[in-house]
Amino acid sequence: MAAPIVFPFTPNFEFYTSNPMGPWDYHLVSLKQWREGYKFMYKKLIVDPGVYSIRGKSEYPHIGAYPLQDLPPNVYWTIPDYPHDMKPKLSADECIQKTLENIDRWKHLSNTIVSVQSEFLNFDSFQINWLKFYPLGERLAIGNLCKATKSSFITKVLKFAFTHNPEKKWIHIFGLRRRGIEWILNQHLDFLVSCDSQKWRLTPFWRTCHEAHGKGEKAKLKDDSKLYEFLTREYLANMDSREKQTRLF
Repeated sequence: MAAPIVFPFTPNFEFYTSNPMGPWDYHLVSLKQWREGYKFMYKKLIVDPGVYSIRGKSEYPHIGAYPLQDLPPNVYWTIPDYPHDMKPKLSADECIQKTLENIDRWKHLSNTIVSVQSEFLNFDSFQINWLKFYPLGERLAIGNLCKATKSSFITKVLKFAFTHNPEKKWIHIFGLRRRGIEWILNQHLDFLVSCDSQKWRLTPFWRTCHEAHGKGEKAKLKDDSKLYEFLTREYLANMDSREKQTRLF
């Protein structure tokens, strides 16, 4: 078995992948995968509600499976949230309210992750709701940057969250694009931040990656480690110039 891949940049960063075939310590799986019996080895795991399943709907088809209880201590679950960018059959206010209702119902349970929701691409809405959601969970996520494409907006959101984390809680960012991950890796972190590979296949970075390594099955790489290796090489190649940039912390 290959040795686990470890980012060389900071001990306070974790990278989660939905592809268990490889030397990965951190896994992100769907509720369906978890309920069917997940057999792969991992150091930590996040069970995601599968936000694509609420597109065009007002509720998750599997909401009756919640809450998740009696989990191993290294398995965490996101309380079902309603991201406005997934275009559910809900207004932005309804997405926020339904998410808050689920949090209020299940926040007392163990191993939960509270996903902060706000109106898509509305920074004022994000600021207000980050402060509203912050006291509701020990672990937080930013749940609607998946379709955000402007680096300036993404970094603005991340800066606000990172500088408004007085209790140094774990923050996970779902579906973050390459530029956002690069920005995070340039920060001096004194709390845990994590991201995942969920959105990389829809970015120019992904296209560059599979052009370099072969297209294969409908433009899908067989192993996410190619993404990882590519990012690592690129980051290390530019480390000297990045060290000269102004840091957030």
